[in-house]
Amino acid sequence: MTASLDAHRAAFDAALAETLADGRARAVATGPESTELWDAAVECLGGGKMLRPRILLSAAEGLTGSRGLAECVRAAAVRIAVALELLHFAFLLHDDVIDGDLSRRGGPNLIGVLRARSGGMSPRGRSDGASSVPPAARLHWARSAAILVGDLMLSTAHGLLGRLDLPASARERILDLVAESTAHTVAGENLDVLLADGLHETGILGILEMEFLKTGSYSIALPLRLAAVLAGRTDLDDALVAAGRRLGTAYQLQDDLLSTFGDPAAHGKDALSDLREGKQTVLIALARRTPHWERISARFGAADLDAADAATIRAALEAGGARDEVERMIAEAIEDARRLLRAADLPAEARDVLDALIAALTDRSS
Repeated sequence: MTASLDAHRAAFDAALAETLADGRARAVATGPESTELWDAAVECLGGGKMLRPRILLSAAEGLTGSRGLAECVRAAAVRIAVALELLHFAFLLHDDVIDGDLSRRGGPNLIGVLRARSGGMSPRGRSDGASSVPPAARLHWARSAAILVGDLMLSTAHGLLGRLDLPASARERILDLVAESTAHTVAGENLDVLLADGLHETGILGILEMEFLKTGSYSIALPLRLAAVLAGRTDLDDALVAAGRRLGTAYQLQDDLLSTFGDPAAHGKDALSDLREGKQTVLIALARRTPHWERISARFGAADLDAADAATIRAALEAGGARDEVERMIAEAIEDARRLLRAADLPAEARDVLDALIAALTDRSS
């Protein structure tokens, strides 16, 4: 899977740079504030794993078999890969606003960067002699700006897709799939917030569905389905949806474990964020059934949760068997995906690509 992105890396980087340069030109036309905001966003865009572009480009090449993609289709695939990365960045920006997070990818996220930089700002046009901006106002602006940049990234991604040099039927199919997956993400994020805020209750199956909608749909299933369109193999859509759903479930369950038990230096996220926000994950749903829940619930979701509280919760999650059960569910989901893909009419090249994807997911640490 890595080799395919590496093979396209120069074209991907060039297409991304061209897209970001176009965005900057539009920002420059509207003033220095917009330009500074765009530049800060571009700084924060880097450093990701490029998971979605990797899956798309690898799967598209693999699904064509030995003939490979036509050059014009390969160029379109690279632009779709850029659009997927911008879509992902938009979702992360909005998610950070919703969760109140200030870090991402091992450093400050866009909100954290903007808040820090605004510390040296002086109010413009003030007549009351104020010489500094209050911290609450700086944070409000940083969060608001992140929402606006996310909107711009969504618009930019859809602009790329709408101008793809592909037959109209393929371009419309691609736009439909992205629209469907975006709707999934919004629905999943909404359910996530409803659950965390205590406005909705559901069981483990409901949480699994929420997590697939929020992350698995656009992260795993969408790139696979788009690859099938590019390869002219839409006959594989049902099989890729089914396998993508199971792999997406495994991916999100792994995220839950990494957020709670993983090394923040490796996964780049706030080690306390999910526990402090009271995220209703499968891990937590399983823990509610155990005698250890009382130890967890005492501080789970507390705004002032600290490292000692988190250590107590992690110990209780392990003692009650919740961590082991999630690991079993991940293994089961991955095996289900393998079975579904073995039953599909896939070229040998595609099997190699998807086997590599499964291996990468199995060994995740970030």
